[in-house]
Amino acid sequence: MRFLKKLSCFLLLSLVLFSCKKDQTAAVTLTLSQDLLILGIGEEKQLTVSGAPQEQVVWTSSDASIASVNSTGLVTAYKTGAVDIRASYQDISAICKLTVNVGNYQKSWLYDFGQIEGNLSPTSAAGVLSANDGITGHVHSLLPAPTSNQIARIWTGNSNVSGFTLTNTATIGSGARLLFKAPPSTSTSKFSILNIDGTNLFSIGYHLKFQSGTAGTYKFALGRDASTMDWGTMLPSLNATQFSNNINFSATAVLPTFLIMWWDITANGYQLNIQQKDKSLVALDAVLNPNVTFSNGGDYQIQIYANNSTGAKKYSKNNEKYSVLPGASHIWINNNLLLKAAGDSNFVTSELDANATLNAFMFMGLSNTNNLGQVYLDDFKYANYITDLNTIVK
Repeated sequence: MRFLKKLSCFLLLSLVLFSCKKDQTAAVTLTLSQDLLILGIGEEKQLTVSGAPQEQVVWTSSDASIASVNSTGLVTAYKTGAVDIRASYQDISAICKLTVNVGNYQKSWLYDFGQIEGNLSPTSAAGVLSANDGITGHVHSLLPAPTSNQIARIWTGNSNVSGFTLTNTATIGSGARLLFKAPPSTSTSKFSILNIDGTNLFSIGYHLKFQSGTAGTYKFALGRDASTMDWGTMLPSLNATQFSNNINFSATAVLPTFLIMWWDITANGYQLNIQQKDKSLVALDAVLNPNVTFSNGGDYQIQIYANNSTGAKKYSKNNEKYSVLPGASHIWINNNLLLKAAGDSNFVTSELDANATLNAFMFMGLSNTNNLGQVYLDDFKYANYITDLNTIVK
């Protein structure tokens, strides 16, 4: 009898302890700071949770390619879509329903050269604008107008031996493309797009083909323009900049640029350099970038992600996540991310103040001996935020 009493007490105590443990678990309620959330591409949001020890909460995303979440609940949006952000503790979970949109402040567009073929070159050193610049006194020729408020422009220097042609030749892009023949001297020929409704972020991609050449220089630059046109062949007005006047991007001038890519063409090939803040040129390291070389007939997809804000900006590409440091650019060539140094893809080159708006880009050629260095340009893509340009389609 005494044994049965002891056994009964043991069973009763076990039941009470089990019930208490179960009740404690059942009493846990997780509450997220937000259960519905809308972010723009590239935005971040810190979520918090109450009802459990923070260090024991596990955060997960149902699709990390759309938005990821780190171990503290910081959510980063990468591309449009819907995703569940889940906070879990023991067997209890709470979910935030996240939608990633292209925000109202976020804009993107595409610019190609249409379907019409023809010569764009003025008969003397001068400029041609797309018709949407709204000034009847300017030459508009055949240069297609962009679909937004930005303005396309060409400047031809020494046009008797250089210039621009819209043509369907060469296997690049679709429809017409721009054949660019630079002058043989330091006189400058440029294609640029100005008056962009920009921010301090700038994603730009384009299709480039080096058709031929054994001598010359080509540059691609992005930065800030005053959007004040200057069509004279004399010194520019005080309000115009190198993006919208006829002056060369001198290696000694103060430039309104965030990034300059510089191709030197010689009989030995094409060397890509990146111009630094101090005007020095850093050649692309072939050891660090073995999959990127430039040559006659080479066909290249170029993408640049420029961050002139004061914080890092994250994006997702090819199912991998990347972070552009403040004041830096990421450069992709044919789906290869360029490295400046081992493990470092951030090219810090800006001559602009932090947070300055980036609203223009330009492709320029000069010193093209015997007119042999020719380039095709086509299919420009732009976004005023950091995003994978491959996701922007017509």
